[in-house]
Amino acid sequence: MRSLKFLLVTSLLGFLFSSNGNAQQKLVNVAPGYGSLNDSVAAEGPATYVLQAGGWYGLNAPLQTPTTGPVTIIGTTPAAGQMPAMIQTGYTSSGTTFTYMFKTYNDLTLKHVFLVNADLNGGWGSGVFYVAGPGRIVVDSIVADPVANHYFLESYVKNHLQVDIFVTNSLFIKSGLTTSNSDGYFFANVTWDTLYFENNTVVNPNQQFIKGPNAENDTVGFYWINHNTFFFLKNNFKSDFGDSNTYITNNLLWMGGFVPEAFRESSPDGYVGNSMHGLILDDTLLYENSLPSGRKHFVEYNFNYRAQGCFDLVNWLNSQNTSPWNGTKYYLPNFIPSIAWFDSSRETRMYNTKSAFPYFFCNNNVCDTNAEIKANDPQWVDQKIYTLTHSAVVWADSVVYQLYGGATTNSALWPNFFYYTDTSASYPTTWPRFNGAYTNPTLMTASIEKLPLGDLNWFPNQKAIWKANQQAIMQHILAENESQMNLTAVKNLNGGVPATFALAQNYPNPFNPSTEISYSIPKNGMVSLKVFNVLGQEVATLVNEEQNAGNHVVSFDASKLASGIYFYTLRQEGNSITRKMLLLK
Repeated sequence: MRSLKFLLVTSLLGFLFSSNGNAQQKLVNVAPGYGSLNDSVAAEGPATYVLQAGGWYGLNAPLQTPTTGPVTIIGTTPAAGQMPAMIQTGYTSSGTTFTYMFKTYNDLTLKHVFLVNADLNGGWGSGVFYVAGPGRIVVDSIVADPVANHYFLESYVKNHLQVDIFVTNSLFIKSGLTTSNSDGYFFANVTWDTLYFENNTVVNPNQQFIKGPNAENDTVGFYWINHNTFFFLKNNFKSDFGDSNTYITNNLLWMGGFVPEAFRESSPDGYVGNSMHGLILDDTLLYENSLPSGRKHFVEYNFNYRAQGCFDLVNWLNSQNTSPWNGTKYYLPNFIPSIAWFDSSRETRMYNTKSAFPYFFCNNNVCDTNAEIKANDPQWVDQKIYTLTHSAVVWADSVVYQLYGGATTNSALWPNFFYYTDTSASYPTTWPRFNGAYTNPTLMTASIEKLPLGDLNWFPNQKAIWKANQQAIMQHILAENESQMNLTAVKNLNGGVPATFALAQNYPNPFNPSTEISYSIPKNGMVSLKVFNVLGQEVATLVNEEQNAGNHVVSFDASKLASGIYFYTLRQEGNSITRKMLLLK
């Protein structure tokens, strides 16, 4: 079984950030232009395709990956202020925007590219990825703006054990519609074994972030959703009743679930004592063969902010005594149902009944009371976020009026709360696209590692601390340890002694011609750090000496080497770690 939960943490981290599983893949340099990427993949098949930073790559059809092997598409490192390589969707001969940008039948990796899912005529595609065959989808350090009308990734692979998805260090802007509350899912109808989603920012996702399988034989093996920032999620964060191992931690939501819900008569399995739910839906026992349950749900150290106008709207709805609102109760779902909902929410009872659900944890989330939320405004650096927040509240009022029986209104006149960096989504010129940094001192140390909540890429210094401790942090969370970590006891980047033997991914990667490699050794001793080509031949010795315990950085100058994939190996007293890097000239 390929599920992430059965991999060692150390193996996982190397697996995540390698370009792909085939070290011998050929490199294909693709010139910018219309259809050039499609033509190259069709001609070359499985390979690593290198795109030029600042170049435009227009698709002349949805890009289909071959069934015979993996494909990696990677952009060269942009200069300061330069856009990455841009891949833009197109349209058919009849003028219809392509339904999706990529159709995958095998492994696909995307790195350091800018996806524009709006064609030159202004039409948006329905989705980005359509997973049509087994494989691993790896997305790292990309920007997508706009994402799509209806979904980022959709999958209908029958055997969910054959699909793994890894999304890291990326920015997604505008997925869905401003003219409807029913506009699809960021991850749609997905059957998979693993979803790893970490250090990403999602601005304007769809109605729901995840709509997973609801059939017993399509249960998800592993969810890891950690250190992400979400803006303006309309409704549910996750709707998947069959997942077995779920870890949702250190996420920051701004206006998550800002559209009020009506009390339900029953849950999906007809249980009448379950009229309220949270943004993470776990309210069915259909797939529990026996109790106590062996499923693990660790939902800790998350924060969700909703503006006062959202609560005012709920109060107004509940004060009405005329049709169509009278006789119906309304509420704003919490990220995890409040303990105050114990009698009306089975999710609350599940998380608070250890005899039946011993591995369900939902403490340390800041989202239960209006006062608690108002006291912790993140204080965004980008003031445009606050302007769009007002628009989102007015938009929710329009949606609720129509959704729950009011007169039909012209949705085209509803307020816009989508984040636009340029006047036209089809012709992006501004870089960078978004700033998700904030200054609230409480939230800056509110994660399980006493680091900022949300996407750490907005805080480079704290991200470096997290990266140096990543393995220990993951082990802490997988052990369902609810206490905050004291990272200074694990590793002090300012001269302390690290607890683990670690080798970081080189930066930048890809590189030309030099890069830096960071590593940590927990004790004094002989250390070697060497570089090898794909044939296993040593091409450089960077370190070969006695060193003191601590954190070290070394530069690697590859100006005399040819472009290609190289490996670097750190060794000390029987311990060794190897990582992959890519030199592009």
